[in-house]
Amino acid sequence: MVWGGFSARGRTPLYRVRGSMQSDQYEEVLGDLVYHHIVADFGSPGGAWLQEDLDPYFASKRSKAVKADLGFTVLPRMGQSPDLNSIENAWGELYRRLRERAVALTSKDDLYQALCEEWEVMPADFFTALVETMPRRVEAVIEANGCGITH
Repeated sequence: MVWGGFSARGRTPLYRVRGSMQSDQYEEVLGDLVYHHIVADFGSPGGAWLQEDLDPYFASKRSKAVKADLGFTVLPRMGQSPDLNSIENAWGELYRRLRERAVALTSKDDLYQALCEEWEVMPADFFTALVETMPRRVEAVIEANGCGITH
C-alpha cells in the first residue's frame, strides 16, 4: 500500500505504508511529506486545503492534533462520494500505467519502485486537471442534495 497526495501545483512523493495505514504513519506523512509540499507550493501550511476521505486515521485525535499543530486547513469531510475523491482518479491512472509495463513485477519492492517511477512521470497537467474539476464535482453533489453521484 502507498500513500500519495497532489495539488494543482505538484505532488508529494509516494509513501510506502507499513501494513495498513494507522495514525502514527499518517503523522509521519503529514510532517515529512504534506507539510513540506504545501509550504513549498503555497507558502504556508494553511495556504491550501487538505482534502481527506473518511478513513479512521484521518479523524483520530492524534491526527487532528498534528494537523492543528502544523497549521493545516482541512476541507470538511464530505462523506463517501466518489465525485469528491479525485485521488481515486490518480490511483486509476497509476494502475493503468502499471498494467502497460512489459515486465511483470515479482516482489513488493519491485512494485513499489514501479509505482514511484510511474507516479513521477505522470504529467503535471493531469493533476491540475483533476483539481480544476473540483468546483464542478462539488456543484454536482450539491445539486443532488448531498448524495453521492456517479458518472
